[in-house]
Parts: sequence; C-alpha cells; structure tokens
Amino acid sequence: MELFGEADTGIVEKAVDAAHALAPLRACADGRALLAGREPPVDPARLPEVEALSRSLARAKALEDSGKYAAGLDAANRAVTEAESLGRASLLAEALFRRGELLRDTGNLVEAEATFHRAIWAAERAEKDELRAWAWAKLIWVVGVLGRRFDEAQRLAEQAAAAIDRARASADLRAFRLHAFGTLRQVEGK
Repeated sequence: MELFGEADTGIVEKAVDAAHALAPLRACADGRALLAGREPPVDPARLPEVEALSRSLARAKALEDSGKYAAGLDAANRAVTEAESLGRASLLAEALFRRGELLRDTGNLVEAEATFHRAIWAAERAEKDELRAWAWAKLIWVVGVLGRRFDEAQRLAEQAAAAIDRARASADLRAFRLHAFGTLRQVEGK
C-alpha cells in the first residue's frame, strides 16, 4: 500500500484493478494451507530480513497490479536475490513466481518460462502445492497462448491440472487454468 502514497497518474488509473488483485482474506482462514509449509522456523536474528523481503514482494506485486512492470521487475529481481541469500525455499518460490509474472508482463517469454520452472522447483521443496500449481498454470499462458508452442502447452495443461488436483486448489486457480486452456485452444484454432 506504500506505493499509493507516491501515486502518479498511471497508478491512480489502475487503483481499482490493483485493489481487486489483492489476495482474498479467506486464505488466512485456510488452516490446511497455512500448515502446508514445513520449513523450520525463521531464525529470530534473520526475522527483520524476512519481513523486509515480504515487504519487497508486496511492493513488486503492487507495482505489477498498477501497470508499472519495469519497476515491478526490478523489485522482483531484488526479492529473488534476497530470498536466495535467506535460503528459504518458500520465499524463493514466491519471489521467483512474481519475477516470472513480471517477465511475462514485459514480454520476456524465454526468461519467464525458465523462472516459472524455477518457482515450481522451489515450491516443490517448500511443499507449497498451490503456488506450484499456479506456476504450472501460468506456463500454459506463457508457452502456449503467448509463445504459440501448442503441443508443449497441452502437456503443461495436463501437468497443471494434476498439480491443481493435488493442491486441492482454490476456485480462482481452477478458473484461471480453464481460462488459459480455453484461450490456448482458441488461439490454436480448435
């Protein structure tokens, strides 16, 4: 929300979209999801670094939601570096996922694809099944819809469906996968 304190015209124009893009509060009530990660507790001495990284990730998302993709990518790149230094797979997965989104938004599909794969691996290590499923679903869009590699995207769609089922994923994620797959089929001409 700090971003809105220094808002320019572009941010103000996208404020409603950014507000709608905020994560729903119901995720905080999902005990299964909250207990899913099994990383050891954060070393109290490193807690300020973890909190700073969480703020960096929130800023990167706010910049993305506000259409400030280049600035968001810079923030996400810094967040990946910070997460790597902390050695926490869950934070690295989140930072890589955000970076993948912003690389896609800036048109760098090759790096976006590679970054989503790295996010999948980090999420797997951290037992963050829903984040892993989101990354698989985003790959349908990057590889198939934008990259026009239809056969490969079909395989990714199957992997995404399996990951979504395993994660017992949210309705939002299920809807996104169906949207991505439907758009893929439309772009493919089927």
